[in-house]
Amino acid sequence: MQIVFRAEQSDALQQHRALERELIYIRWKYAGLESEEEESILDAMEDIWYELSEEEQNELNSEGTKSLMRDNVALAKELLEEQ
Repeated sequence: MQIVFRAEQSDALQQHRALERELIYIRWKYAGLESEEEESILDAMEDIWYELSEEEQNELNSEGTKSLMRDNVALAKELLEEQ
C-alpha cells in the first residue's frame, strides 16, 4: 500500500483522511466488531466522497483499503499520535 500525500489537499480530502484515521482507531478499539461510531464515520466518509475530485477519488482508490486493517494495533497508535 502506498499513501500519496500532496502538499495541497482539498478540505474534503483532508476530512476524508482524518475520518480514515479515526475509522482505523475505532475498529481497533472495538476489536473489529461493528459499532455505532463506525457507522457514523462511514456515513460521513460516504458524504465527503462525493465532494472529492475524480483525481482525489482515484488517489484514494489506489491506496487500497487500509481502514479494513481491524487488528493493527501499531498502525492505530501511530495514527492517533499524528492527530
